[in-house]
Amino acid sequence: MKFHLLTSYPLFLLGTIFASHLSQMSDALYIDGMLRLFRGEGNYNDLINGYDLNDLVGSGLSFATQTLPTAGAQARQVMYFGSSGKAIGAATGLPSGAAPRTIIGWFKTDVSSNSNGPFGYGAPTNNNAYYTHLPGTQLQLDVWFHDEGINPIINPIVMNTWYHLAISYDGTNNRAYVNGALVATGMPDAPPNTQLARVVIGGNVAPTGGTFRGYIADFAIFNRAITDAEVASIYNAPEGLTATGSLGDSCTSDSNCGSGLSCDSGISTCKVSTGNSCSAGSDCASGFCAGSPLICTDGAIGSTCGSGTDCSSGFCGINQCTDGAIGSTCGSGSDCSSTFCGSNQCTDGAIGSECDSVNDCAASLICLSSNKVCTDGADTSPCDSGSDCTSGFCSGVDNTCTNGDIGDSCTSGSDCVSGFCSSVDNTCISGDNDTPCGSASDCDSGYCSPTSSTCANRPILDPCHGITCSNHGKCKGNGLCHCEDTFIQTNDGKDCTCPNGSFLNESVNRCYAPTSSPTPSPTSSPVTASPTSSPTSVVTNAPTPEVSFDTPCEDGSGTFTVNNKEVGCDWLSKNKKREQKRKDVYCALNEVKLMCPSTCDVCACVDSFSYTFELKNGVNEVGCDWISKNSNKAEKRRSKYCTDDYDDGAVMNACRKSCNLC
Repeated sequence: MKFHLLTSYPLFLLGTIFASHLSQMSDALYIDGMLRLFRGEGNYNDLINGYDLNDLVGSGLSFATQTLPTAGAQARQVMYFGSSGKAIGAATGLPSGAAPRTIIGWFKTDVSSNSNGPFGYGAPTNNNAYYTHLPGTQLQLDVWFHDEGINPIINPIVMNTWYHLAISYDGTNNRAYVNGALVATGMPDAPPNTQLARVVIGGNVAPTGGTFRGYIADFAIFNRAITDAEVASIYNAPEGLTATGSLGDSCTSDSNCGSGLSCDSGISTCKVSTGNSCSAGSDCASGFCAGSPLICTDGAIGSTCGSGTDCSSGFCGINQCTDGAIGSTCGSGSDCSSTFCGSNQCTDGAIGSECDSVNDCAASLICLSSNKVCTDGADTSPCDSGSDCTSGFCSGVDNTCTNGDIGDSCTSGSDCVSGFCSSVDNTCISGDNDTPCGSASDCDSGYCSPTSSTCANRPILDPCHGITCSNHGKCKGNGLCHCEDTFIQTNDGKDCTCPNGSFLNESVNRCYAPTSSPTPSPTSSPVTASPTSSPTSVVTNAPTPEVSFDTPCEDGSGTFTVNNKEVGCDWLSKNKKREQKRKDVYCALNEVKLMCPSTCDVCACVDSFSYTFELKNGVNEVGCDWISKNSNKAEKRRSKYCTDDYDDGAVMNACRKSCNLC
C-alpha cells in the first residue's frame, strides 16, 4: 500500500509505507489489487480501468460537499442519492464465482430507514450477488438468499453518521470491518457464486428498485481480500483512496500509475517512465537508468550511459550507448564487440590499428609507445626499443626491428647480437680482432689499433718506461717509483733515495737517521729518520714530492722516531685529543706523509690513468678500466686480479676504483 498526493506525484521514487506507519496521515492512499474506484467527486467515473457508471436510473442523483470524519480530511464532493435513483455500470473483470475480493467505501444515510444498501456488484439471483443490504436499521452482506455468516454487521444504523465499511472474502470466510476495525468473521453456508451482471451504487444489484438514501464516497472493489492493516490505513487516509499507484504497484494500464510512471504490461507493475528520476535500472520501464543525475533512458544508441548495462546493445562508449562496432567511441575494450579499443575508437586489433597498450592489440601483437599502433614485431617493423621486436633488437638508426646480425644497422651495442656496434658506420660488427674499428668500444679486446684501425690485442708495453727505482721501490706501471718505507722519490719520481740527513743501510735496504743505531733484525722494523716534536731542518730541506693519486691509499708498516721512540702510523691518531696536532706536525714531513698516506689524508681512491698490466693469458695488456668494463664479468675479474697475491698487489693498488676498494 502507498500514500500519495491526491493531485500529483513526485517524479522521484515513491517509498513503500510499511505496517508500522499505517497510522501516518497523507493526502490519499493507493492499495494494490484495486479494480474499481468511484470517488464520486462530481462524476460516476471509474478511476482505475474506466468502467464508468453510465446508467443512471431513477431520480434524485446529485453531488454534495461533505467532510469525511478522518483527521485531516478536507471538504470535498461526494455522491448523493436523494430519492429513488441509483448508478449502474459494467462488472467486467471483477472477481466472479468464489474468487477472493473486497468491497469497501464510505456511506451516511439521512433517513431513519432504508430499503437497500449503499453499494455492491453481481446479479439478483440465488448466491450470485455480493452487495450491502440495509433493511430497516441493520446493515448486512447479501449474496441473495444465503447465510453469509457475518450478519448483521451494523445494528442499528445511526442516521446522519458517516460509516467506513469493508467486506472481504478470502476463499473461505467473509470478514466485515467498520471504521477500520474488524467486527465479524464467518464462513458462509455456501461459497459465493458471484455473477458479473453489474456494479451498483445507491441500491441493490437489481436493475431497478431497492434504492438507498444518503451519501456515498470512495467505493472500491479489489481482486483480493485486503489485510486488516490495509483496511485501517484506508480508513485513516485523510483523502481516502487514489487510483494511481507508485513504483512497484500493480497496474493494468498507464492510468493506474502516478505522474512520471507507466505500467510495464509484461509484469503489470508501475515503473518509472523514460526521462524521469531513478536509482537503478530495475526502477525503469525501459530497464535502463543512467546519467547524472540518474534518469530512466530507453537504452538506445546515443542514450546516456555509464556502462554497457545501461544500453540495450550492451556497449557504452564515452558516456553514450553505441553498437560497439569498429569505429565506435570507446573507453576500453569492453566497450567494443571486437574487445579492442585504441585512441578511444573500437578497432579490430590488427597490425596498424591504433592502440594505447598491448591490451588494444590482437594476440601476439604489441603496441608501440611512440606512434600508438599495433605491430607484430617482425623484421623491419617499426619499434621504439628491443622489447617491441620479436628478435629483441631495434635499430636506433631508423627505429625498425632487425635480427641484430652482423651488418644490421645500429646505434649501440645493445642493438646487436654481438654486443658491438661500429662507431664508423653504425652497423653491427663482431668486435673480433681484425674487425675495422673507430674506437676501443668497437672491440672485444678493448683495443683499436691506431695504425691499422682494426681490433687487436693491446701491445705489451714496458710499464716502468726503463726506470729501476734503484731497488728502493717498485714501478707500479705509471712510470713513477713507489718507494719502499723510509725512502722518498727523486728525479721527478723516477728514482728512490734516502731523505737528506739520513743514511742507507744496504743490508736491510732502509734509511736511518745518523743518531739511530740500526738493528738488522728480520722480526723488528728498522728505525727511520727521527723527527722531533716539530720538523727538523734536515727533514724540511729534503725534497717535497706530491703524493700521486696512483699511490695505494693505505699506510705502510714502517716506523719513525718521536722523542727517541719508534712509532708507527697508528700513533698519529691513537690519542684523539692530540690527533690533529700530531698530524699537523708530522704529516708535514715527507717520509711520514709517504709512509702514512691514509692517516695523513693525502691520497685519493682513483685508478691510475697510465697503468697497464698483463692478463693471466700472457697475451693481452690492459688498463684498469678493463676490470669493470663488462658489468657481467666485473666481479669475476676483481676476484682474479684485485688481490695481494697477484703481482704483489700491484693491480689492487693501481686500480683501486675499478677494484671497488674505494
